[in-house]
Amino acid sequence: MDHRKEELEKKRAKLAELRRQREERKRQSLQTREQQSTLAHSSSASKIDNIDINDLVNSLVGDRTRADTGASDVSAALSREASSVGRERSGTVSDAAAAAGTPTSPTPAQAAALAAAPKHEFRNSELVVFDFAPRERVVYNKEVQTAATDSADVEMLTEEEVSRRVSELRERDERARMAREEDRLRREAEAAERDAQREAESRRLTDAQRGSILESTAFAGFIDRASRVVERALDVEYDVTVDYARAAATDTADTRPQLALVAALGDERTRNRAVMDIAWSSRFPELVAAAYSRNPSAPNEPDGLVAVWNAHSRSRPEFVFHAPSEVLQVAFSEFDAHLVVGAAYSGQLLLWDTRAKAQPVLRTPLTAAGHTHPVYALKVVGSTNAHHVVSVSSDGLA
Repeated sequence: MDHRKEELEKKRAKLAELRRQREERKRQSLQTREQQSTLAHSSSASKIDNIDINDLVNSLVGDRTRADTGASDVSAALSREASSVGRERSGTVSDAAAAAGTPTSPTPAQAAALAAAPKHEFRNSELVVFDFAPRERVVYNKEVQTAATDSADVEMLTEEEVSRRVSELRERDERARMAREEDRLRREAEAAERDAQREAESRRLTDAQRGSILESTAFAGFIDRASRVVERALDVEYDVTVDYARAAATDTADTRPQLALVAALGDERTRNRAVMDIAWSSRFPELVAAAYSRNPSAPNEPDGLVAVWNAHSRSRPEFVFHAPSEVLQVAFSEFDAHLVVGAAYSGQLLLWDTRAKAQPVLRTPLTAAGHTHPVYALKVVGSTNAHHVVSVSSDGLA
């Protein structure tokens, strides 16, 4: 606070000095104007005095123009008189001159007065006064630097008034900033809405395009995969409200039955077909493969069928594989999760890939090099880098 008061005192002293300097400049300006008016008045008075002096001199001495004219007339008369004396050579010069009315020469007193009269020439002149204001010397120091002001009274603000004005300025700036921000957001929202409308209009499909997409294989595959995912999620039975701490304390015995029917797997493609073999996947415990016999009521369908079911999706199988004859044995490859091996009634060994289509990707030939009778057992043995399929048939070969 002391430092603040010292600064205010210094500012007041500076303002008082500025007021004093301003009053001094005003006083000097008034004095300069009075001097100029006095000089102008004296100039006009001097002009009048000069005119009066000229009139007085002319009245006393006589007009210089008329005096000069008289002198010239006297000299001309004297020259004429001398010429007439030379021509006539007689003593009647004075009479002739008197008869002719020639003017006489000036008296000695008049000639002396004309010679002694001073020759003065009076002229009018104008006085021009130039007023140069004194150069103002501005001095700055490190403590107080205040700009000069023309206001007569400078209001000294208190700290509360300064704080209030600063708060008002900040609030005004904040309102202006918020208004600009709202306007910017509104313009961005309008631009985004226009872009979305244009994009929706550009993406609108015709009936032909919509039909081609619905009939495409890629769209059908996507729908099949997505629907399977949804069915698996909906089939999971899980109590989200279970309290594990209390369940561990109260439920000490498993009250579930030791053997219960969980699901019955089947659809239209497996109806009227006998299940010849089943096999569980060692990689995915929820997958089970079932081998089916021929459907006698559907001669146009494949004779053999292998369906891979999911315990969490019971309405339809995950994969369906076809075979040229009834499939008696089926097994998952323990070294490749994508491979399924089957043994047919015709003696062929079939290999399916879940990444391929329904037909087998590999099969053994129907020759003496392979089985020619039904194969009733098979197993995949070996390691990840080297594995084989072992089969047993009723033809006595293994």
